[in-house]
Amino acid sequence: MKENTIIRLWVLDEGWEEFDLRDPSTKEELEKRRINISPLASIGYKASIGYKASIGDEASIGYKASIGYKASIGYKASIIKSIVIKGTRHIVNWYGMGVIHIGCVKTTIAEWEQKFQEIGDDNEYTDEEIAEYKTYIDMCKQLQEIEDLKKKQQS
Repeated sequence: MKENTIIRLWVLDEGWEEFDLRDPSTKEELEKRRINISPLASIGYKASIGYKASIGDEASIGYKASIGYKASIGYKASIIKSIVIKGTRHIVNWYGMGVIHIGCVKTTIAEWEQKFQEIGDDNEYTDEEIAEYKTYIDMCKQLQEIEDLKKKQQS
């Protein structure tokens, strides 16, 4: 990977300014802003990182990625595959980390398999909607199994 040592920071009353990470004055500017960039971190072109975001060592952020306010990406994290489905009632999110978000509920795939009916009933889903979301859970489970197998093979 090509090392790019230039970052852009917003400077009040001046706009975006380029800073060279090799320059000692840049380190001071980053410390003043409470910004820490690991030497092993990779941040893609046109990526945006929000206020108070935290990015762990060896994490990778791709082209045009956006990390919001107070977001955190852990050590060696890499979110490559993800799914967002607009279901009849709520959005379904899976991003290869063993959990699924459906609406406001975030839980492990195993817990979704056990409690999908109960959660659907509690949220007044129809039988058809519960069956629809069970299909999404099953699909996410299959994709997670593929990701887990790949990780196992790589280690």
